[in-house]
Amino acid sequence: MSATNYICSLAFSRHNLTRELQIQLTPRARGSTAKRAALWCFREIETLRRTLIQRAGRIIRPAGKLILSMNSNEKLENELLHSLGLLKALGA
Repeated sequence: MSATNYICSLAFSRHNLTRELQIQLTPRARGSTAKRAALWCFREIETLRRTLIQRAGRIIRPAGKLILSMNSNEKLENELLHSLGLLKALGA
């Protein structure tokens, strides 16, 4: 497999994984239509990266247990806890 094919495969895999996670974690935005509009309103990968992954934080170890410490952001905390709960339910 050439380097170009490998990079394309990674890009497609990232896209598919991101879409599948959004499908599994969010309810349908609309029902079926005659024009076959998408059933989900997807967020862009860049938006997900900025809001969930590229966050300032620090890993601390109080009392010997690793904890990710981040700034206080109730909306993000609720979104993360909701998503983690749904993923846990899907795995059960």
